[in-house]
Amino acid sequence: MVRWLVFGAVAACRFQAGIGPGDGGGDGGHVFDDAPDAFDPKCFGTAPYTVCVGAVPTGIVKLGDAIDTTPGNCEDAGGAVVTMTNAANTTVCVIGGDSIALASDTTVPVTGSLPLVLVAVTTIEIDGTLDASSRSQIDPTIGPSADAACTAVAGTNDTSGGSGGAGGTFGAIGGNGGSGANMGAAAGTALPRFAVQTLEGGCGGGAGGTGNTNSGGEAGPGGDSGGAIELACHGTLAVTGTIDASGAGGGGGQASRGGGGAGGSGGMIVLDAQTLEVASSAQIFANGGGGGGGAEAGTSGTDGGDATALGAGGTGGAKGGNNGTPGGAGGFGMTDATSATAASDGAGGGGGAVGIIHAVGGMIPTTSASPPPT
Repeated sequence: MVRWLVFGAVAACRFQAGIGPGDGGGDGGHVFDDAPDAFDPKCFGTAPYTVCVGAVPTGIVKLGDAIDTTPGNCEDAGGAVVTMTNAANTTVCVIGGDSIALASDTTVPVTGSLPLVLVAVTTIEIDGTLDASSRSQIDPTIGPSADAACTAVAGTNDTSGGSGGAGGTFGAIGGNGGSGANMGAAAGTALPRFAVQTLEGGCGGGAGGTGNTNSGGEAGPGGDSGGAIELACHGTLAVTGTIDASGAGGGGGQASRGGGGAGGSGGMIVLDAQTLEVASSAQIFANGGGGGGGAEAGTSGTDGGDATALGAGGTGGAKGGNNGTPGGAGGFGMTDATSATAASDGAGGGGGAVGIIHAVGGMIPTTSASPPPT
């Protein structure tokens, strides 16, 4: 059960993002040209992740129900769609109160098209699991704002063997797909690192190339990236539980000779408070999904694994028969995603890279975060 106690004295017990004097636009967002220079109790987070709301949040928020950040669903959950105060004018779903708590026996899945921002005046306590990850295997789901950072790089189609898709790049460079058809099908090549200047989900993995479609030969789909989530508090933000924004595994190439889909990158987690307290037992991670294996003529590759643990990326999928190649593993910690190798038939997809963790207000124990926070 989610009980939203909302921002200020608002009609119908809903937070409404106010439009200040002189503000333009009619989307209900409170838009600034830049983050305010002086302290404003209605503004939360550090640039470029600052969000300002129409009234100081009040009441106690107890997280419990799943959260869908898509406009319409965000408001139905007691939140509001707000424009961040950065050059990208990023639209986010904001939920807040005087305090926010997630109990230790509770898991809250987060999905939807927009990043989620939780804001509180005094305290945020995360003792349970806040799940903004994407998964393609068990209980498939797509995290909030997944795949927003870039366009996935697919493999090349070839009837003699499709190549593997490129792993998603975000906090690091994704793994390359393998070339297919005895080097005749060019591999999906991962994007280089790029500047990330707003709150957004990571990069999805590229689909593999198709093989002999007259005999099946479908490409493995790419895995979705992890989602984007920010927790910002004027007081104390304490985490003893889990915050997960990891990527999904890519699908295996299908016989005959389909290329494997690549793993999605991890997403983004921003923790910003006057005082940030993270217990050594906490788990905060945004790891990459594994690439799917490539297929030979008669045997399909298997799917890459989702990234579901602090200390590992998703595993690469197994190759199909003797002439496919396995997918690359997803990145985690300081470990890069791995690339798939060339195949005489269908090749595996690359692993997805780690995402980004940004922390303000305190240190996160090295054993509690993957990748290391910036």
